[in-house]
Order: sequence, then structure tokens, then C-alpha cells
Amino acid sequence: MKKRTKIIVVSLYVIALFIIQFIPLMLPLVSWVYHAEASFTSIAISSDGNYIVAGHINHNLYFFEKSSSEPVWTYETNLEVKSVAISSDGNYIVAGSIDKRVYLFNKASSTPIWINTTGNDVFSVAISSDGNYIVAGCENGEIYFFDRSSSTPLWNSSTGMAVETLAISSDGNYFVAGSDNGVYWFNKTSSIPEQSYFLSKAASVAISSNGNYIVAGSWDDKVYLFERSSSTPIWFHSAYDQIVSVDISSDGRYIAAGGKDEHVYFFQNSSSTPLWDYKTNNEIMSVSLCSNGDYLAVGGIEITYCFHKSDQNPLWSQSEINSGGYVAISADSNYIATALANKLYLIDRNTPTQAIGLGDYTRLIGFIGLIILAIVGVIYIVKRRKMKVRGIRVFISHAVDDFNKYRIGEIAKYLESHPEINHVYFCEEDLTGNIDDWMKKTVPRCQLLIFFSTENSLNSEDCMNELKIARKLNIEITPVLGVNLRWEDLENLNINRELGQEFDPMEFDKFKENIYNYIIKFAHDLEKEIIEKKRSKGKIKK
Repeated sequence: MKKRTKIIVVSLYVIALFIIQFIPLMLPLVSWVYHAEASFTSIAISSDGNYIVAGHINHNLYFFEKSSSEPVWTYETNLEVKSVAISSDGNYIVAGSIDKRVYLFNKASSTPIWINTTGNDVFSVAISSDGNYIVAGCENGEIYFFDRSSSTPLWNSSTGMAVETLAISSDGNYFVAGSDNGVYWFNKTSSIPEQSYFLSKAASVAISSNGNYIVAGSWDDKVYLFERSSSTPIWFHSAYDQIVSVDISSDGRYIAAGGKDEHVYFFQNSSSTPLWDYKTNNEIMSVSLCSNGDYLAVGGIEITYCFHKSDQNPLWSQSEINSGGYVAISADSNYIATALANKLYLIDRNTPTQAIGLGDYTRLIGFIGLIILAIVGVIYIVKRRKMKVRGIRVFISHAVDDFNKYRIGEIAKYLESHPEINHVYFCEEDLTGNIDDWMKKTVPRCQLLIFFSTENSLNSEDCMNELKIARKLNIEITPVLGVNLRWEDLENLNINRELGQEFDPMEFDKFKENIYNYIIKFAHDLEKEIIEKKRSKGKIKK
């Protein structure tokens, strides 16, 4: 056995022993788990944690009580439920769907109190604490403001571009909308914004209970804090990549943020310098603060974390492989709902975790030497490969009719057999639900897109959309020239021939190896770029 192989075997063995002995100390005790057929898209929880609502990609809205993992009721819309919200007491639930409708429910019945048809996909909804006011945002930029008593909006307004995120003050007097072109905040009495601030896609917004403070996370890699009275930020903080989710405590004192740079940021409103900054190994998809800001729930790709404001180290984490995480913590901080892929968890934060006995400490001391060996072995392997352990995520864009001819499945399997490559996404293996929604969620998770250019793919709307998403997010595109095509046939796509490969069915093994070698070079270049970016921002020393 080679020396490196021995190190790998011993390291994995020791790590496995360590996990078996001590992992209960790092896991929460889950109250219940609900398994659905496909992925959840959004969740919300009442202030006391007694009620949970979840939207689903399979068109369903689920309503739960904390006492049972079986839904109290479900309601089926016509298309994916994109956003949900719940009043503080859990009596009223609002849902927005890409079937172009807003739905309002009372917790006692699965029959809607009313339904409003907006005419455009509903991307986001919010409801005041007392359930009296509802706001909905649409794909075309329209905003609708409702009184609970009627499905006819009190008024509507427009930002001109998709409204993907909303937040409303406790009394419903103020709300903020995050659009693809900026942040807008409103008084309930007028359809004209009180203030606006233009930026590159506001991915997430939050507002303090009294409406005095507004926080926004943007695709320009920044967290912004505003006072309602001014469109000039109090401060902003520059992250390493796009900010995907933000939240703020009820009094506006504490702010949390996370995004694609895999960091969790925790601030006081007095400073743009975080109180602490925790680096995960997962892109952050959602953050949720309890009312007083003492506890923070964080949802990442494949994992959920719980933090206390005083410590950057997680209290615990909950993992689920190849999934995306949405979280909601109750205002009193006692309950956390988290959706990881097709599983919805309810966690009682106050349930004691398993304690360590004296015998466990004895075993821990005995393992120290072996753990050190494991750490040394892992560091050695990582340095040898000069890659992050989590690896590169790759998306293969191809026409369905070309799947067998170009042996897409074999290519993906070959690439994933190498530790430097975390996952290779392709629709035949990974697609769930609507393909448009799937590609919008999946392509942004990847660092590299391989485009199989063939007569079929050049005429495929889906393939063109995948290229469009990749370009919009500056994701590297590597073209593969298909059989019977010339590079000149791709000129209209503005694809870099120098980054491409030519598919030769007679030299398939060599082709696979060339693709793999290109990915490794790309990964090394990407890591260097990230390091230089951090240096330029003063985060690491030269």
C-alpha cells in the first residue's frame, strides 16, 4: 500500500471513530421530521413556535402544529409556492405562487379566505404581526398592498424589475421591497416610495419591528443598513461574494447576513465591522434572528447552524447532503424550523443535548494522538491536491436528445470519481420539479458550466437559458464542440474557443481526461483569484 493511501485510510478510520463517539454533542435533538416528495421552497414560523407553514415545489402549502409532524392541512395551488409568511400568533397565513396568485388563509381551514390573481408570478409575500396587512411582490416588479379584509389591493406600485424579497413592520405601517434594481421602502398610506436606493439586485431585505431600521443584502457583495428617514446608508459592509440573506432583531440593534462567500456575519447597528464572522464550507441560503437577537439560525447548502450572539462558533449543526437550507426561528427563540431539500425539521432549542460523562473524557484523551495524526494526514492530502476539500461544482448543459450520444452520465461519473470535484449536475440525474426553477437554483450553485454545443442544444431554449444564467452570474463557460459542427457555428453565442474541447467519440477516454485536467486548472486559478481578492480587501497578509 502506498504511503499516501495509508494516510488516507488511517485518517478516515480515526475520523469515523471520533464521529461515532462524540457527534451527539454537536447535534440538536429534533422534535420531528416531515418527509415530502420533493424540495421545500420557503418556511415561516409563528412567534411562539406553535405553528409552521412551508411552501413546496410540488405546488403544495403545508400547515403544521409543533406537536406533530403530520400537517394539520395542506392546500394545492396550480404551480410552485414561492413564498410564505405567517402572523405573529399563527392565525393568518399568506402564500405567493408562480401561478400568479396570492392566497390568504386562517389557520383553522385549508380553504382560502381569499385569492387575488395578480397577472404575474408572485415571488415574495409578507404579513404584519397582527395579520391585518399583507404585501406581495411579483416578477414584473409590481407590488400589491392589501388589508386582510379584502382581496382587492388598497393600492399597487412598481419597481420596474422583479421583487424577490419583502419585509413589513410589526404594525404594518411600513414595509421594504428588494428588487432586481434596488431597495424601496413604503408607508402603507401611499404607493409612492418614501425612499429608494439603487443597487445590483437586492437579494434579501429586513426591517425592525417599528420600521425605523432597514437592512439589505445585495449581489454587489454588500450588506447595507439604513434609517427609514434617509436613502443614504448608515453604513455598508463589503463581503467576498454575493449576499443572499439578511435579518434584523426587533429593536434593530443586531443584524445577521450570509451568502455565497460561505461566511456568516453578525453586526451591531453601530458599526459596519462585524461583532464576529464565521467561515463555513457551505454557501449560505438563509439567516433568521429571534426577536431580541440573542439566537441566530442559519441555513446553508447541506447544513443548518444555530448560534448565540456572543460566540462565533455554532451551538450545533444539522446536515443533509446535496440540499439547500431554509430556516426560520421563532421570535422567542425556542423553536427552529429548517427545510433541507425534501425534509422539514422542527427543533426545540431548549431540549438538552447529550452530556459527556467521565468515561467519555477518558476516551477523548486516548483519541487525541490519533486525531492529531488524522489532521496531519488530511492537511497533507489537501496540500498535495492544492484544492479545497469541498471541491468544485460543475453543471453540464446539454440537449436531452444528446444524453446517450455524448455519454453525459459516464462523463459525470468519471469527474465525480475525483475528490477535487464535489458534484456534477445534469438534468437526468438531479432535476426535480419545474426545469426552469431547477436551473435557476442549480446553475448558481456551480463554479463551472460545461456546454455541449450540438445542433440540438443550439436550438434548445433550456440550454440557452442555462447559458444566460451562467453569463449573468459570471460563471465560467467551457464549450464542447459537438460532432459535425465548426467553431464558427458558435460565434453568435460569444463563447471563447480557447476554453473549449472537441468531442471525439473515438477518443472518449482522452476527452474525459482533457475535461478533468481543464477543471483542475480552472480550480487552481479560481483559488488564486479568491486569495488575491481577499488580499486586495485587506483580509489576509501577503
